[in-house]
Amino acid sequence: MINPSGSESQTAGIVLLSVSSDSSLHHEAQREDQYITIAVGESEDTAASSNSTEKPFVTLSSIGMAGSIAIAVNSLAGPAMLNLPATYQRSGLIPTTVALIVACVLASLCSLHMAHVVTKVPGNHFLEQHVEFSDPFRIFWGRKAFLFTQVTFFLCTTCLNLSAIVDTAQIIDTIMGHSIGSVALRFRPGPLALIRWRHGACTEDEFLAGECFPFDNGDGTAPDIIFTAGYLVAALIFIPFSLMDLKENTNFQIFGMFVLLVNSGLFVIFFLYSGVSLDNVSLWGTS
Repeated sequence: MINPSGSESQTAGIVLLSVSSDSSLHHEAQREDQYITIAVGESEDTAASSNSTEKPFVTLSSIGMAGSIAIAVNSLAGPAMLNLPATYQRSGLIPTTVALIVACVLASLCSLHMAHVVTKVPGNHFLEQHVEFSDPFRIFWGRKAFLFTQVTFFLCTTCLNLSAIVDTAQIIDTIMGHSIGSVALRFRPGPLALIRWRHGACTEDEFLAGECFPFDNGDGTAPDIIFTAGYLVAALIFIPFSLMDLKENTNFQIFGMFVLLVNSGLFVIFFLYSGVSLDNVSLWGTS
């Protein structure tokens, strides 16, 4: 409803949008549970004060469908997936598959519930605001819930990042060990020293068994404290991306998902070409 009276700079229109708690956007647009007031044609001062009081979050452009899928896929495909073959051998085909399906369903329901709660944040019914993970907890449950979720979220993210960094550094050291050789600074034991590693230090049996690790002591253990070239290269690659938000490194996320899908496809083709055997996998497992 627009009021035609008044000067051009002060002419304002009030549009009332009804927002419902229903899951259907069609019904939500028709019901009158909550109203959002949008001022049209206000002066700059009035608009600035209105925005500061009615919108607690900053409106940002969307990451996009491809970027959202890439972030989800890259988050799901962590280092733990490398343990799935051994888990299938120990726990069996049926229990492991059922556990993965149940975890998938629970994770999906939790994600959908969280997304639904985010739409209940005032002014974010259509997901047009930039709402962080802990913001709904602060709005609906208070500051204590906000702090608790912030701490637990960052602890969980740190654990995932540490495992991913260690695996990435070992892969880089292994690649360097098969070409020019890798180096590391050894802090303990003994005095500070520069040590080198090449893949020739491993036997053929260790290669076949997957037990050839960079900079081990020959008995499967590594020096107490070392800083390898793999960690340095990983830091140089990932520190610039850590200074960006998700929107700024969306293209890198999409590229990472593409690399993951290509490598996964190559693994599947390689194993199918080599022949699929269930000799090492039982239905119910041995432990």
